Amino acid sequence: MQEGILRDIPVLGTLVGMTRTAVAIRDRLFLRKLCYFLTELGTVPREDRARAIRELQESRQHQVSVGEKLLYIIDRCQDHQASGNIGRVFKAFLEGAINYAEFVRLAIAIDRLIAEDLDDFLRKDWQYIPVPEATYLIGTELVEFDELEITVEDQDDWKASDKYVVSNRVLTVSLSDIGAKLKSILGPYSSQAGPPGLRTSDSA
Repeated sequence: MQEGILRDIPVLGTLVGMTRTAVAIRDRLFLRKLCYFLTELGTVPREDRARAIRELQESRQHQVSVGEKLLYIIDRCQDHQASGNIGRVFKAFLEGAINYAEFVRLAIAIDRLIAEDLDDFLRKDWQYIPVPEATYLIGTELVEFDELEITVEDQDDWKASDKYVVSNRVLTVSLSDIGAKLKSILGPYSSQAGPPGLRTSDSA
């Protein structure tokens, strides 16, 4: 990890010393997720990191500090791959591509999806996709429902109880604005590689 990344994020800096001691398995897994998250921020200039975080810390809208919120988010991650993806989204926030509210919404969406489903979402264009193919995305805000398409015709059989024939009831989903931003940030695939120098055997 580059010098200064931890110092720029309140609260997270206090965890550095934990790597020098024997910690519980849960803490080891958390530190691994934290490492993957922080590695994604290495290319963001220090002044940009400091500016974005300072603005949030000074905002009266956020009663929970940035560092504390990040700890909650990282701790909830299913694994280090998810935390790496969230790190890429947080990097987009630091660079001004998304706002903080969008970062939180995208972090929640990533946390709800397993890696395979996230990759499936990133590969598809999501234009008028049948709802059954997108059930795993319900509640993530990454897609939105399209209007119900209805065709109404006169009933040929005048004795029928229904005066009209209603057909072609099709409910589909398309990419939402927030979903488009996630695709632009992560590209066609989610994060697969780990931080430089971090061996697979380190995963407790």
